[in-house]
Amino acid sequence: MPWSAAYGNDSAELRFYGDITGDEILTAKRELFAHPFERDPRYVLCDFTAVRAFGVSLADVKRIVEQDRKAAADNPGLCEVVVAPTPLEFGSSRMWEMLVDDVRPNTRVGKTRSEVLEWLEEKSVALTRDHLNELAASRERQA
Repeated sequence: MPWSAAYGNDSAELRFYGDITGDEILTAKRELFAHPFERDPRYVLCDFTAVRAFGVSLADVKRIVEQDRKAAADNPGLCEVVVAPTPLEFGSSRMWEMLVDDVRPNTRVGKTRSEVLEWLEEKSVALTRDHLNELAASRERQA
């Protein structure tokens, strides 16, 4: 299983690593949508930074989109951000973003974690303490 999940009361982070396929992303997100959050989920951060081989086809992207579209009604306020640092990951993730936009308009694909965390903060999404600390450290490094 080349991914891990960390759940908060109303947030989640999915980290993918090594060699990843579309089926594995589908499984990770299926588990996310089935998770018993204490409150309606506010955001999920999907991070492909540690992925070595991104084996996700166009057909896989379309299946992920279909799964997300079906889950959107049960998670109407969910913001989803994706860290996709390589051109292939970024392009596939942007395609996903465009195809789910009509049912989940609060999505963002970026190349760095700080980029997507800043976007969440701009959208007034309350970040977890760990993500706030990470964002603050990133800003300190840039200063």
